[in-house]
Amino acid sequence: MPLDRSDRGSAEIRVGFAWLPATGRSVGAVLTQEGGPGYPATGTAAGFVSMLGPVLDDHDLLLVDARGTGRSAVIDCRPLQDLAPPAARPALLAAAGRCGDRLDHTWRRSDGTWQHGSQLFTTAATVEDTAAVVRRLGTEPVDLYGDSYGSYFAQSFMSRHPELLRTVTLDSTYETVGLDPWYRTSAVVAHRALDLACQRSAACAAVQTPASGTSWDRIGRLVQRLRAHPVSGLAPATDGTRRPVTVDVRALVNMVNDAGYDAEVYRQLDPAVRAALAGDPLPLMRLYAQDIGYDYGDYDGPARSYSDAAYLAVACTDYPQLFDMRAATATRRAQLASAVAGADPSWFAPFTASEWTSMLDYTETYAGCLTWPAPVGALDPPVRAGAPLDPGHVPVLVLTGEFDSLTPDLGARHVARQIGSTATVLEAANNPHLVALEDAQTTCGAAAVRTFIASHRVVGPRCLASVAPLVLRAGFPTTLGQASPGVVAAGSPSAAARRAASVAWGAVLDAAYRYAVVAGRTDAGLRGGQVVVGDGGRVVRLEHLRWVGDATVTGMVDLTTGGTVTVRADDGQAWAIRLPGLTVDGIGLVQVDRATVRTAG
Repeated sequence: MPLDRSDRGSAEIRVGFAWLPATGRSVGAVLTQEGGPGYPATGTAAGFVSMLGPVLDDHDLLLVDARGTGRSAVIDCRPLQDLAPPAARPALLAAAGRCGDRLDHTWRRSDGTWQHGSQLFTTAATVEDTAAVVRRLGTEPVDLYGDSYGSYFAQSFMSRHPELLRTVTLDSTYETVGLDPWYRTSAVVAHRALDLACQRSAACAAVQTPASGTSWDRIGRLVQRLRAHPVSGLAPATDGTRRPVTVDVRALVNMVNDAGYDAEVYRQLDPAVRAALAGDPLPLMRLYAQDIGYDYGDYDGPARSYSDAAYLAVACTDYPQLFDMRAATATRRAQLASAVAGADPSWFAPFTASEWTSMLDYTETYAGCLTWPAPVGALDPPVRAGAPLDPGHVPVLVLTGEFDSLTPDLGARHVARQIGSTATVLEAANNPHLVALEDAQTTCGAAAVRTFIASHRVVGPRCLASVAPLVLRAGFPTTLGQASPGVVAAGSPSAAARRAASVAWGAVLDAAYRYAVVAGRTDAGLRGGQVVVGDGGRVVRLEHLRWVGDATVTGMVDLTTGGTVTVRADDGQAWAIRLPGLTVDGIGLVQVDRATVRTAG
């Protein structure tokens, strides 16, 4: 494909795609586009296959990598790609500026002059690449599915090439037209979601009092404390070791936003905030180390898996900014500072606008484009001025998660209004980012997509409205004496035994949840000891693990059938505790001292 379709002397790039034929007789093709921007569609092939399931019996699957990603002229800018988030913003901006300059000196026109490559990896360009592939293969019309940024791409595609489409599914979408450069709806949804997640989780709701306030109130109190005294120390990392971690207000801003696409942050953030307010910052530091290691892991990995440069090349050209991208860098900095200083204090409270916009620039590019090269000449926007989003009146399914603060439901509903009567919104209750592709909370999203592609109309499923609430962690006790004693279900156990049962169950639940985010089979215990996971995550072995500071938990548990552990206090007391298999609601019937105790983790 030409790097620049408006330039007859343009250099060419290669656009890569994958084609999976239907297992039976094909009646059409499904075209999928991945998010980021920066992720290649082919990198999520297995996820798309799982989501579509039986649809692929009679539908082909086409995955076209967006230019700059995967197999399509992937951009690999060093040291930008090697920066380990959350890197200091000056380092990111320096690397971004060098990357943009490099893109402007990589491809030559036929006359030997340089092409301004930093502005040629846009959504519109990727749409035209993809449309050309669809036509070359002769698969039109297609059913288009886009998730996250892929839904931004899909809005551009449906506006430009309605003749190539049969249906469009937008999963976790935000506005291609009229996007707010402040992203204020993210703060609105984060506030709402954190409070609702606590109210709907029994363990969290049980500790709510008028004095403690809501989850958002507690975050506000922690913000005040962190402004004066950030917390630092060694905490378990995702590589099984303990590493230095500092949690300041910027770190808290990142965790609040990252909850929007990581349910595990939702599960731990409020109890970790409560622990920090009570004088124990270790759970909060571990959660941030987890956030850095797991949620940010793609940003410093191989460019073929995720291209940092492709992300900036799209964001700095297509997305609205709080400054003029055609101005000099110094002028941009002044414009951004002026905008932040003049922001309404209520927009991001209890955070200031300066604190909120300090978040990682891969979440929102508040400052990430300050050093990117200024565009030259006219730009081709994702949707041309005045053009309708759905000129072909193609049926559109809009999927959104109630707890998605990254691409909020408020934005998704705005997109549906822009499209008009051909769009139908389905919201998944209690669900963060991505409703169908990852099925973090429910299989209903994937079922809705399959039904829509098969019938070309929205038919339920009603179960999206009844997705189970997230189960938040009960808390992080520092000692056996602080552990909440389990409720007696049978027998007459002592209060100490009931607390030991609670500690054992909490330690095992923690080990099970952590397995998904730890890189290897070994994890460091919260306060000491370690966990070794085997049999594909089914069996956990706790080795002198300290869930609380004055006792160890040792033993092996099958997360399906259960097992026995020993809780041994530092004062010599010990209890043999029989645990059940992992439960969906986080509540276990635990046997100790010939009694049964009901406890929450």
